[in-house]
Amino acid sequence: MDHNHTPSKRMIVWEHDRHGQFALEQEKTFLLQMTSTWRRRHRRMLHIECGTGKFLEVFWEAGFDLTATASSAADVHKTRARIGHRAELHLAQSDDLPFEDRSFDYVLLLTTLDYCPHPQKVIKEASRVCAKEMLISFLNKHSLYALSLAGPSSPTAHPSPHFWWSWPSLRSFLAHSLGPRSVCAKGGILPGPYFTWQPKPVCQILNSALCPTIFGAYCGLRLDMTADPLITPLPAWVHQPKPSAPYSNRERVL
Repeated sequence: MDHNHTPSKRMIVWEHDRHGQFALEQEKTFLLQMTSTWRRRHRRMLHIECGTGKFLEVFWEAGFDLTATASSAADVHKTRARIGHRAELHLAQSDDLPFEDRSFDYVLLLTTLDYCPHPQKVIKEASRVCAKEMLISFLNKHSLYALSLAGPSSPTAHPSPHFWWSWPSLRSFLAHSLGPRSVCAKGGILPGPYFTWQPKPVCQILNSALCPTIFGAYCGLRLDMTADPLITPLPAWVHQPKPSAPYSNRERVL
């Protein structure tokens, strides 16, 4: 993975930007809302491409047993410095995970598909190791934030993803890669333009409330991975086949 285009690059840039800091706080709250129905006790969670480990702190405090991967030794070092031994860390590529099939209850792909060059390989590996549900977040290409990156007042330090997803394009990608899956929940936050990402009362209300995925800059969905993909059944006979003619009739035909 190109380390100039990773979730950790976005984290580092946003942690040193006042608008980015505000956005990351909203993301924390959003992720906890999205996982509020997940059982914590004795449940294993894998965060693929964890960046600098900022969200690992959130999920550790929520009570999950954490494992995380990063594709660079620098990210592993930064995450270890942040999280200590509260999570099991692995240096691994996100499209080649060193884990057994269905070895985690929950799997997180937090903007991982945005920044990886081969998202189909990554989603297949994530589905292989996931036993219950997967949480996927993405930066919405139709959001006001995405549009601002192309404008004259663009926050030029912000790294652009390899892939800009929308909910329709991601849904199509997931169906093609995994087959039909049930979406347990979906939504977005940060619908306002980039300059509104600040803790002023009106801006806070606008950008912290859950909104449809077509509006939010940061969106997420939960996939049910407990069952095999739905398969369209073969069509039944429209008409019952007629019984064959009696032997005597067949003789006359011949």
